[in-house]
Amino acid sequence: MHRSAHWIHLLPFTLAVACAQRPPSGGGQSGEEWDGTEALAGCEEVSRSPVAAEEAAPNGVVPADVIDVVNGSFNVELRYADASLTRLSLGLTTSGGAEWVDMEPTDSGDGGAEIAMESWCEDELRFALQVDFQTEDGQFSERLNPELIVGSDGVGSWWAPLEIDALVGAWSPSPARDGFDPTEWDEVSLALSGQKGLGDPSGRVEATASRVDGEGPDGTASAASFEVASYGPISER
Repeated sequence: MHRSAHWIHLLPFTLAVACAQRPPSGGGQSGEEWDGTEALAGCEEVSRSPVAAEEAAPNGVVPADVIDVVNGSFNVELRYADASLTRLSLGLTTSGGAEWVDMEPTDSGDGGAEIAMESWCEDELRFALQVDFQTEDGQFSERLNPELIVGSDGVGSWWAPLEIDALVGAWSPSPARDGFDPTEWDEVSLALSGQKGLGDPSGRVEATASRVDGEGPDGTASAASFEVASYGPISER
C-alpha cells in the first residue's frame, strides 16, 4: 500500500459552499465530490418496508442468509499507511429486522437530472448493525451503529463517521504513520467503512482534511482524503 492523498478539489471559495462530502451508498467510495446540481438531484429515502427473515427481498437476498454470513467476531490484519501492522478484532452483529428501502431522486425541478439519477438511486436492503472495532495496539477501541446495506450479491457494506474527539482508542493524526500533517489543515474527520460477504471482512479507516486559504472572492477551499488504515483481504479493499 502506498501513502497517497486523494485530492478532492481546489476551487474559488465562493463556489466551495456548493460542494459537500457524502458517504458511499451501496459500497461506493468515500471522499466523492458533488456539485450543487448533483446535491439538488441526489437520492432520498421515500419509504421502508419490513422484510421477514426467511423471505427474499426484491433484490433476491434472504435476510436470514445475511445474518448467518455477517454476524460474528473476526480477527484480521490491519495495515496502516506506513505499512506497519496490528491485529484487528472486529465484531459484527445484526438481527432479523431487515427493511427494504425505496430510494428515489430528490425533486430538484430539473427533470433531466432526475432521470440521470434514476439508475444511481438503487433501492436497498438494510439492517441495523453494531460494529465493535478494536485494534491490538490500542489505537482504536470503538463501538459504532451504522446501517448495513446489502446488494443483490449478498455482500453487506457499511460506513460510519468517527468523531476524533470522542474516540475511545488512542488514535490521533501522526504524519509519519498516516501520511499527512494535520497542522496543514483546518479540520480533520475520520470515517470507518467495511464489507462482509462469504469471506473475511474488509474495509478502511479514512481521514478527510479540509482548509480555507485566503478570504472573500479570492479565497480557495481545498480538501483531501487519506487512507489511514485498511484491513482484510487486499483484493477486497
